[in-house]
Amino acid sequence: MLRGRTCRIVLLWFFATTLFAGAGFRCAAQSSDNSSNRVVQMVNVVCDLEKTIDPKKSNAGDPVTAKVSEDATLSDGTKLAAGSVLTGKIDSITPSENKRDSTLTFTLNKVTTKEGKTIWVKAVVVGVASYTSTFGQELAAGTSEGNRSASSSATTNTGSGMNGQGGPSKGGPHYIKGLTLSGSPNAAASATLTQAGKNIHLTNNTQLIVSVAQIPAS
Repeated sequence: MLRGRTCRIVLLWFFATTLFAGAGFRCAAQSSDNSSNRVVQMVNVVCDLEKTIDPKKSNAGDPVTAKVSEDATLSDGTKLAAGSVLTGKIDSITPSENKRDSTLTFTLNKVTTKEGKTIWVKAVVVGVASYTSTFGQELAAGTSEGNRSASSSATTNTGSGMNGQGGPSKGGPHYIKGLTLSGSPNAAASATLTQAGKNIHLTNNTQLIVSVAQIPAS
């Protein structure tokens, strides 16, 4: 029973982290004649959150930053070296009261490369995990888990940085118990997170997989 449930969890996680890889969002671009729609392919980028987000300390409008942890290449050929930074802001954050769910909505819309170049992007968070075992949900023994070195495959659109293909690892990113994620290329925000029964608490031990595409110049 446990093994079957664990398999379902792993399959759902793999589906979530690969959902938008290779997908596209439709971008309206103005031309001298008329407006036309272009579909821009999105690529998964593995990042580490840089600053704690918690309803007790964080507010709408506060900055959100995530550092790219593995080299990536966007669909237009733009190189994002490890150390590049995705930035944005908290759109809304609602604390838990009387053991109710807490929610967080945020948007990432800009990348600063290691060379200092600014790139405006469409970004959708497709995976969230924690490196801290006391915060993440430990999987059953023998379940395939990821680790930091294994996350490199996520940049090739497999999403396996969190799902894991390299065998058990206590140091790898773990599922965050009770945390659910929703997002869409058609939504204005990059992600909405809901934490069941308590406050969301994301630290610099949080790994994000973000599906990213550069917004074409008009």
